[in-house]
Amino acid sequence: MKQMIYSYTKPNAMQGHQFTDDVAICVAESLDDAIEKFQKLYEDASADNVRQCFFNHLDVCILTDY
Repeated sequence: MKQMIYSYTKPNAMQGHQFTDDVAICVAESLDDAIEKFQKLYEDASADNVRQCFFNHLDVCILTDY
């Protein structure tokens, strides 16, 4: 199975830092596989905050949600 890149994001997770969002990426074979990997570090990892990363025509993946 082809592996894809997935991201975990949690806004305002790290108070007292310049950038407060928590973001992590992993390589996984499916969304469920990515969630399982992230849950080892983030107990709240779920389909609500894990998503597949897509690269645009410039081969850039923008992780912000705007």
